[in-house]
Amino acid sequence: GATFLSHNAMGTIGFLGTISAEKGVYDFLGVAEKLEAMSIPFQAILAGPFQDLETERKVLERLARLRSIEYVGPKYGQGKVAFFREIDVLLFPSKNEAEPVTVHEAMMNGVPVIAYGRGAIGEIVIPACGLVICPTKDFVNQAVAQLKIWREFPQSLEEASNAARERFLTIYTENKKRWDEVCTELCS
Repeated sequence: GATFLSHNAMGTIGFLGTISAEKGVYDFLGVAEKLEAMSIPFQAILAGPFQDLETERKVLERLARLRSIEYVGPKYGQGKVAFFREIDVLLFPSKNEAEPVTVHEAMMNGVPVIAYGRGAIGEIVIPACGLVICPTKDFVNQAVAQLKIWREFPQSLEEASNAARERFLTIYTENKKRWDEVCTELCS
């Protein structure tokens, strides 16, 4: 990610995925609305395809009232890599996940994650590299509180960024070892 406090701004939060209620786009917009209402400078990037025309209409309506969000459309391949370079924190308020690739990709790129604790997310995102929010709790207020901490203590965001990258490498190494063991067992 970029520097979260560059140009006296909070930094850039991002959302990447299918733009739908289930994937948490309204929570993402809620965080942006709350940050703007608190006059906290930040940028936000919303990336992904809209689930349907009704969602597109509702989201674009809310985006028109926000000055800090840019909708950049779907991102794949190199576009995804560039997306992760542009953001400081990934917000992942999805309501239906098992083990999302997007969370792994963010952490691989040193981007801390704020997500609902669904599926394996609580095992992937440890406190050192982000925030896992209980699915029965309010995502917007908890995410804003964490973002404010990272804004006040930029060193803590840098530490979370480094921890995210390290956590990804640990998980990758463990999974590769397990996969190699399974392949050895099956092939012998």
